[in-house]
Amino acid sequence: MKLKKFGVMSLAKMEAALFAILLFFEALIIFPFMLLGGGLGLVFGIVMLIGFPIVGAIVGFIAGAIAALVYNFVAGKVGGIEMEFDQ
Repeated sequence: MKLKKFGVMSLAKMEAALFAILLFFEALIIFPFMLLGGGLGLVFGIVMLIGFPIVGAIVGFIAGAIAALVYNFVAGKVGGIEMEFDQ
């Protein structure tokens, strides 16, 4: 069985969700250190908690769409990825 093609929107949405989730957790890890900066650190920390996932979703969507398009083009020229599944 070969993976011949990715759905561009499908992969883009999946990458957007994954990037947003991962960057939210990264922001949670960094947030306590931002609090050490005082009042301005709190503001930047809150902006980071909101902004990281949003930016991550946008970048993930674009990266996923590009990756799917490139894969689909290359797979059309050289064949897909051969995969084996249990029945």
